[in-house]
Amino acid sequence: LAALLLAGLLGASFLVVFNLPPVRPGSPGQYRGLLGKPLLAVYNLTHGPLEPLKNVPYLGRLGNLLETEGGTGKVRLLIWEGATKLIQAEPQRTLVGYGPETMFLVYPRFYPPDLAHYEARNASPDRSHNEVMDELVTTGLLGYLAYWLVYCAVAFGALKILGLTGALGFWRAMALGLVAGLLVAALLYTQVLPLAATPAIPLAFFALLLGYWLWPGVKAVASEGEPNPLFSVIPAEAGIRLLLVGLMAAMVAHFIEIQFGIAIAATRTYFWLYAGMVIALGAMAKNLASRPGAPPGDLFTSKETCSPPSPKVKGTVRKQPKGMPAKPAGPAVPRWLPAVALSLVVGAVLTTMLFDFSWPGQQLPALVPWLLGTAWLTLSLGGTFAMGSDPTRLGHYPGEAQSRIIVTLAQVLALALFWTVVFAWLRLNNAIMPAGEINTAWAGSFFYLWVFFLFLLIALSLYLQESHVGLPFTNQGRLSLPVYSLLAVAGGLVAINTNLLPVLADIQFKRGFELYRTGTWERGPETIRAMQQAVRLAPSQDYFYVFLGGSYLEMARRAPNLPNALRPPYLEAALALRPEQVAQLGREDLLRCGAAVLTQAANINPIYTDNMANLARLYSFWMETTANTADKPEKFALAEEYYRRATALSPQAAHLYNEWAQLYRAAGRLDDARAKLELSLRLDPSFSLTYLLMGDWYLAQGQADKAKESFARAVAMTPALQGEVGRYYLRNGFYQEAIDEYQRALGRDANSFDALSALSYLYDLTGRPAQALPYAQQAARLAPTDSVTRKNLIALYQKLNMLDQAIAEARAALKIAPNDQGLQALLASLLEKK
Repeated sequence: LAALLLAGLLGASFLVVFNLPPVRPGSPGQYRGLLGKPLLAVYNLTHGPLEPLKNVPYLGRLGNLLETEGGTGKVRLLIWEGATKLIQAEPQRTLVGYGPETMFLVYPRFYPPDLAHYEARNASPDRSHNEVMDELVTTGLLGYLAYWLVYCAVAFGALKILGLTGALGFWRAMALGLVAGLLVAALLYTQVLPLAATPAIPLAFFALLLGYWLWPGVKAVASEGEPNPLFSVIPAEAGIRLLLVGLMAAMVAHFIEIQFGIAIAATRTYFWLYAGMVIALGAMAKNLASRPGAPPGDLFTSKETCSPPSPKVKGTVRKQPKGMPAKPAGPAVPRWLPAVALSLVVGAVLTTMLFDFSWPGQQLPALVPWLLGTAWLTLSLGGTFAMGSDPTRLGHYPGEAQSRIIVTLAQVLALALFWTVVFAWLRLNNAIMPAGEINTAWAGSFFYLWVFFLFLLIALSLYLQESHVGLPFTNQGRLSLPVYSLLAVAGGLVAINTNLLPVLADIQFKRGFELYRTGTWERGPETIRAMQQAVRLAPSQDYFYVFLGGSYLEMARRAPNLPNALRPPYLEAALALRPEQVAQLGREDLLRCGAAVLTQAANINPIYTDNMANLARLYSFWMETTANTADKPEKFALAEEYYRRATALSPQAAHLYNEWAQLYRAAGRLDDARAKLELSLRLDPSFSLTYLLMGDWYLAQGQADKAKESFARAVAMTPALQGEVGRYYLRNGFYQEAIDEYQRALGRDANSFDALSALSYLYDLTGRPAQALPYAQQAARLAPTDSVTRKNLIALYQKLNMLDQAIAEARAALKIAPNDQGLQALLASLLEKK
C-alpha cells in the first residue's frame, strides 16, 4: 500500500517529461515507443518466438525478467521464502527488526536447503534482493514505515515545488492508487490469485508506475497536439524545474533497482545526495521567489505558473509584492574568498587524478602532466567565468568586471596548483609513510585524509562567504566557527576509526586472502602476517580472526609433529608471531594458535554459524591427528559441542550434519554417523556428498554392494566426485575398486594430479611398482615443486634398481629445495649405494 502511495507521488513527476515528448504527438515515433512495451512482454515468454535472442550476451538478461525456475529468479524466490519466515518468527522482531547488517547472522535458521544448489552452502544471504524485505528484516514495521515516509516526503516536496500537488486530478489519482493498493494486497496476501505474496508490494508499485508512464502518451495522442496548459509557459525558474525532474527520475530509478537488487553504500549515498539536492533546490526556489523583482509566477504558486506573465512595459519598475520586505544586501564578499573555494575544488579534482595515475617510487607516465594541466586550466577557467556571472560571489565593483575575473582566475590557478603540489610532494617523497617499510594501505589512506582536509577548507570558505552575504542561519554569533571547527575535528576522528581503519584492515586482508584462496601455503607465514595486520587495525571484527585462524589450521595440516615451542596465552602469541617464527612451529603449536584465534572470533560474534563450525573443524582435525591418545576424548568432545552449536544456529544446513557424521565416523561411532547422514538426506535429498558419505559408511559396515549403489548415485549427481569414491575405497582397504575408480577419474581428466598420485601409490602398494612408475612421473611433471611427489618417484626408481635416474631426480629436487635435509640424506644414501 505504501508503495502505491509512493508510486503516485513519484509517477506524477514523470508527467513533466512525458508531457514534453521528443516527437510530435500522433507521430510514428510515439507509436513505436508504445510498441516496445508489449514486445518486451513477448520476449519474456517461455518458448516464445524470440527465445533464441535470450542467449545473446547482455540482451538475454531482458528476456529472463520473469524467470522463476532457475538462475537469479529462483535464488530470489528462495531468499524471499526464508526472509518471510524470519520476519514472522518473533512478534517483537516483526515490530523492530533484527538490526542493521544482521540478516546474514539470523537468516540461517530459515535457510531453504534448495538454495544450496544455486549458491555456496556456507554462504548466508546478507540481503534479500528486495528493499522492502530488507527493511522489514532489519528495522521491522516501524523502520519500514519510516523508510516510506522519507521517500514520500522528498517526492511530495519535489512535486509541490513543481506545482503538481494542487490540482484535483492529482488527488483523484492518489485516491485511486490507494484503493488499487488495498485491492491488490487483498488478492495477493489472501492467495485468491496464484501469485507469490512475497514481492507483492514491488509488483503493485510497478503496476501503478507503468500506468503513470503510459497515461501521458495516451493523453497526448488523444489531444491531437494541444499543448498542456501547465507547461505552456516556461517559468523563470526553469533550471530548478529541470534539475528537480532529473533528480526525481534518478530517485525512481534507484527505487526500482533496489526492489530486485541490492542497495550498496554507493547507491545509498546517491539517494541521500539526491534528497539533499531536492531540499536545497526547494530553498533556492523559495529565495528566488522572495527576491525583489521576482516574477509573479513562482514555483510554489501553480495557478500563476500556468498563466503567462504580464508583459513588461518599457520604463516601468516591478513593485515589491505586499508583505514581502526586501532583504537588505549584505556586505560584498572579499575577492579572495571565492577564489579560495574554487581553488580547493579544483585541487581536490587534481589530487584525485594524481592519486589514480601515480604511486610512491614510480615515475609518472608522460601523458599524466598533460592531463593534469588540461584539467587544471579547464576547471579554473570554467569555474571562474561561472562565478563572474554571479555578483553575490565576486562582489559589486562597477566597471571592473574584467579585472575581477582576471584577478580571481590568477588566484584560482595559483592556489589550485599549490594544493596539488603539496600533496604530490608528500606522496611521491614518502613524507607521510610510517617508519619502516612502505605500507600500501597507509599510502592510500593519506589521499583520503588529504581530500577530507580540502573539503573542510571548502566548507570553511563557503561558511565565510555566506556570512558576508548575510544569510541568517550562518550568522549565529562568535561561537559558531569554533563549534564547527571542533565538530570537524571530532568528525574526522570518528571517520578514521569507523571508516578508514576498517578499510585499511580490509586491504591487508585482501593481500593475505589472495594467497589463502590459491592455496599457496609455501608462503603461509606471509598470509598469517597480513591477517595479523588486519586484526590489529580492526580488532572488533570477527571476520579477520576467522581467516587468521583458518590460516593457522591450513598450515597445521601440512606441518610436521615437532616439540611444543609456545606457552600460554596463545592468543597473544598468535597475533604477535613473526613469519620466521611461524615457519618453525609444529602442528600442535599451530593448532593451539588457530584455536585461540577462532575462539576469539566466536566470543566477538557468538551467533555466527561459521565461527562455531570453524572451531568444530579444527578440533575434529586435531582429534584425528594428535599423537597423544589421551587428548583425543577432549578434542572429540569439543568438536561435538561446536557442531551442536553450529547446527542450532543453522538447523537447515545439510553440510554441517555431514561434517558431524564424519566426526562420529572418525571416532568409531558408526550408529551416530548414520543418524546424522539420514537427517542430512531428509533436509536435502539431492545433496551428492551425503550419498558419498553413506557409501563410506556402508564400506565400514562391510556392505560393498550398497556402498557401490550409493557411490553411483553420488557420481551421477556430481561426476567430479569420481576420484573421491576411489579415496573412500582406498580408506577401507578395497584397493582394486579404488584403482578402478581412479582410472575412471583419469578418463575424465587426464591431468588430474590427485588421480595420478593415488594410482602411483596404489600400484606400488599392491606390489606393481613398474605400473606405478609412469603415473608417478606424470604427477612429478604436473607438480615439479612438490617434494613429497619427488620423493615418491625417487623411491620407485630405487625399487626398480634405477639408481642413475633416482640420483638425477634427487639432484633436480635439491635445486628446487636446497635446504631440504631429507632430500640431502636421500641423495647421500643413493650415492653410497652407487
